[in-house]
Amino acid sequence: MSIGPDSIRREYINGIIILHPAGRIDSANAAAFEAALVKSATDGAPVLVVVNLAQVPEVGATGQRALLMAAKKARAGGSRIVLAAACAPVRDALLRGGVLSLFETHPSVDAALAGLG
Repeated sequence: MSIGPDSIRREYINGIIILHPAGRIDSANAAAFEAALVKSATDGAPVLVVVNLAQVPEVGATGQRALLMAAKKARAGGSRIVLAAACAPVRDALLRGGVLSLFETHPSVDAALAGLG
């Protein structure tokens, strides 16, 4: 998998950016994942970014750090990152890492859009 600022599928619905990463997020690609999140969240006016984790089977410690750093940079610019559709192993890893409680989470992208719209 190649995750980078321009390689994660991106869509826009009602002014909300939805990112669709696919594959593991670990030390091999966490920096590129973070760059993609930061680019989406800070490229212009403040925005809301929903990260669809449905195709992410695992998030390692460096991936968790990437989420935290991207969220910090997004907040500094008035943007917000929300997580959606995380599978049980990803939710458990984010919970164990102390990351899950720092993000608004939704069971699906549709639920996130309904709750944010």
